[in-house]
Amino acid sequence: MDLAPTPENMQPAVPTFTPALLERITTRSAGAGAKQRNNQELTVIYNLVNEPWPKYTMMAVADRGLKPHEWTSARLQIAVLYMESYKERFELARKGNINGVEVYQFSRCKKLLMEANMRRVGIPLPAKEKEVLYDDLKWEEMGWGVNGVTINEREFQLVRVRFMEVKVGGEKAENGK
Repeated sequence: MDLAPTPENMQPAVPTFTPALLERITTRSAGAGAKQRNNQELTVIYNLVNEPWPKYTMMAVADRGLKPHEWTSARLQIAVLYMESYKERFELARKGNINGVEVYQFSRCKKLLMEANMRRVGIPLPAKEKEVLYDDLKWEEMGWGVNGVTINEREFQLVRVRFMEVKVGGEKAENGK
């Protein structure tokens, strides 16, 4: 049997930079009773403006442990989560606390800005730079999956993800430091 490649059935390749040391999960054993250590998989690909961003995986948005400070929702107290599909960029930012419940805002970025420009205008982005899709979201209303996030039965396919620390933009904020 001849198994020839069929390029018409193949999806286009996405440029990828992968540190070989970190690409695969490896198991190391120092002996019979030793604990196994796993390295986290990391794949870096280029975002929509050709900057390197980590590839979206469940590990990128999964809680790190059972203690509240290890949860992803706690990380969003000091950072904003940016996510990209093949065509669009989204922002998930903590909005605040309403009646003892943390709420979030999920938005589509109107323009694709480079990271330096995003930091200049502010993180989270100002209202004029984004279109709010879901406001006052509770954490439980978001369903994280292998291929992306589902909010109110609408699925957003994701390929890249990046946490960025909250930073107030504008000249006043920078000069006032």
